[in-house]
Formats: sequence, structure tokens, C-alpha cells
Amino acid sequence: MDEEDKAKADKIISDLGLYGYEDTHPMALSGGQKQRVAIASALAANSEILLFDEPTSGLDRAHMMAVAEMLTELAEDNRVIIVSTHDPELISLFCDYILFIEKGRLKYLRECQ
Repeated sequence: MDEEDKAKADKIISDLGLYGYEDTHPMALSGGQKQRVAIASALAANSEILLFDEPTSGLDRAHMMAVAEMLTELAEDNRVIIVSTHDPELISLFCDYILFIEKGRLKYLRECQ
């Protein structure tokens, strides 16, 4: 791992409140910590398109805000972020568009305010 990759990993770990857990077995982590580890691994992949399924499930408000901030930063870095969620607060924090799907059908598409 080069210095740039290490700095990126350190930032992700710090932003998601995971310092001190680098050597912890995943089964020893809480549900919220496991969720943040999953998000961290997706962020570290450096993909242009990222798909998250309920990224804030099991997180407290502070960690939900940190995830929303990171998703916003990724979008500002010209990445496509697709999020499946039931969390209206998360949607209001960073979305550009909402696709509402109900019973397998697109109910509506609208731009966020």
C-alpha cells in the first residue's frame, strides 16, 4: 500500500469512527460498526458508481450524518451514488433525485429540493 492509499484508508476509517478497530475480528463488532466497515470497503474500492442498500441501517444519528457527508463528498467528486433506503432524513441530506418504487413499479421520479 502506497502513502496515498494509506492516507485515503486513514481518512475513511477516521470519518466513519472506526479507529481502534482495525485489528478487531468482524464478529466482535457491533451491528453499527459492521455497517460502517461495509461502507468503508465500498468507499475504498474507488469505483465511479457506488450502490448502497440501507447504508444507515443500525447507525446512530452521528454516524448517519457522517455517512451522509461522505456520500455527498463522493457525489461532488463526480461519482454516481445510488442509495436504496427507507430513511427520509438521509434522503433529505444529500440526494439529487428520488425514484420512488412501490410493489416493483416506479411510482414517481422527482428532483430533490
